[in-house]
Amino acid sequence: MSLKNKLLRQFPFLTKLNGFKNLKKTLTSIKRIKQVLIYKKMDFDTISLTKENFDIFKKSFLKFVWSQPEDADLPLLFFETKIKPISNKIDIKSLSEFDPLLICVVKNDIDRVKMILKHYRNIGIKGFVFVDNMSTDGTSEYLTKQNDVDLFICETSYTTKNREAWINRVIGHYGFDRWYLCVDSDELFIYENYDKIIISEFIKTLKKRRVLSFLLDMYSKEYLFMNDVKSDEIIKKYCYFDTGTYCHRSNYKMEIISGGPRQRVFFENNNNTFMLTKYPLFYFEKGDIQCCSHYQFPYKENFGFECKTALLHYKFLKSDLDKYLERAKIGNYANGSFEYKKYAELYSNGQKISLYNSESAKFENYESLNKIKWK
Repeated sequence: MSLKNKLLRQFPFLTKLNGFKNLKKTLTSIKRIKQVLIYKKMDFDTISLTKENFDIFKKSFLKFVWSQPEDADLPLLFFETKIKPISNKIDIKSLSEFDPLLICVVKNDIDRVKMILKHYRNIGIKGFVFVDNMSTDGTSEYLTKQNDVDLFICETSYTTKNREAWINRVIGHYGFDRWYLCVDSDELFIYENYDKIIISEFIKTLKKRRVLSFLLDMYSKEYLFMNDVKSDEIIKKYCYFDTGTYCHRSNYKMEIISGGPRQRVFFENNNNTFMLTKYPLFYFEKGDIQCCSHYQFPYKENFGFECKTALLHYKFLKSDLDKYLERAKIGNYANGSFEYKKYAELYSNGQKISLYNSESAKFENYESLNKIKWK
């Protein structure tokens, strides 16, 4: 770790100096946040915030902008976003202090939605919160029929920043001092003995309020985008993972896990590295911000490399290809959708690619993770 990162970890107040790197943007954002003065101006036909939570987020975002000025537009998206409630089925009072609410943003992914509902119900999730971003494949209609799902609709075009704004609004709606599990529709969270103990019992054993995890890309032996599988076949078909391509390093914000099969196959000689770190399970307190899909702010709770959980990541279904081509065209994902542009390039060239190789291992259970060799 560099001297700079060591100092910023030891003295986190120094991260505020980042705001001076682009002082004009920082001050402009702060001014606009402070102008959000009148609580009643919020659109309460959409997902609501209490006056107290509204004020807490304002103060938190003012601190956030100084530390992370490159994301200075996130607070404004938070206050301006409109998320319409569609169905309200969760009985919040019935949840214990150790029962996390699961949050997931989804679009046109009904097969994976069925997959994740089955998995997370099996590990004891009692309340699901979905934000549907204009699905047309029946995802929204399916979710409204589920008795343990609260559904919201957002008709704003997807960007990675918009996604974080939506998630923070959801958290602001359900409140602070609560456990949340924030996952994508292609991610299955696992922990030791997840097939034997429910997640609330796992949470009782935790010593930290943010759980470090990493994306474990799952794949089949066949070429990518060739398997037309349904929800109950995904886990069985996509059962292989890399064992020796993962690296760990640190900076002042978080632990960083990178590598994996996508790095190995698509970007071996490229400076772009896949960020596999996530903190999907977290206890959200006053002052916290879900600042991106990989970590939370303030950073102090993101330290300590004890990675005993994983997110099984199912990314290359046949039905994904059209979505990835669209993402490449629009450029609305991380780094201008650089990853999806690579897939589009290979597809247009007619290349057939498999992620499977001689060092791939089959996932049988949690103990399979012991096969991973960290660099």
